[in-house]
Amino acid sequence: MKNIKYPSRYYFILLSVLFVTGILLLPDGTWNFAPIVYMFLGPVLLGILAFIAKFKLDRHIRIHHEDLVTKYALHYGAFKGKAINVFDLLHNKQEFMAKQDHRLNTLLAAFTQNMKLLLYSFLVLIVVAAAGIILR
Repeated sequence: MKNIKYPSRYYFILLSVLFVTGILLLPDGTWNFAPIVYMFLGPVLLGILAFIAKFKLDRHIRIHHEDLVTKYALHYGAFKGKAINVFDLLHNKQEFMAKQDHRLNTLLAAFTQNMKLLLYSFLVLIVVAAAGIILR
């Protein structure tokens, strides 16, 4: 499952390259808006994609794997008993993958990749915006 590539990876790479290029090549008055545009196109959109992937994963687990729902479901909040706790999901990933369900493994890989890209996009935003301010 390590070699699966999802469109969000290519979107992140393209957007980050455009962001860095925009910081370096845009004139002085307009490059200030590049972090704002990147913030909405990067972390916000990748967060939405991770949110959608999480709900698809929760729905699949709720329908096909009741034992995981009773063990790892949220015990509080609006999604009590309906959604899997994200921290339990990421911490006990091997137990979910041991179910030998290809669809579950694919959804889990897509969710974890979207979460990683979300984190990376925040880091790129901070580092490149700070570097752009220092170098300009």
